[in-house]
Amino acid sequence: MRGPLSRLRFSLRAYLALLVTAAVLPVALFAVWLTVTVAHEQRDTQHGRLQDNARAVAVAIARDLRDAVHTLQAVAASSSLDGADREMLRAELRRVAAEQRE
Repeated sequence: MRGPLSRLRFSLRAYLALLVTAAVLPVALFAVWLTVTVAHEQRDTQHGRLQDNARAVAVAIARDLRDAVHTLQAVAASSSLDGADREMLRAELRRVAAEQRE
């Protein structure tokens, strides 16, 4: 006795289409999966790089701010601020600024 599928007759074109679909579909699905996986990995790598750059910028800013605070503290401690001699104050400020650049 034959089953219900044995009564169905497909043309050669239908069999070829089914064969091509069965062969191409797994490859296409694998390509989609691979593309998505690589995109996620690249995004994660880029995110890590951006975090590293942000940390480096934050450290540089903190260092610059610390240097500026030290410069201002040195200027505030200068005895030239108390006097009326502006030339002496300018010389003191230039000296402090030159030391901070080094």
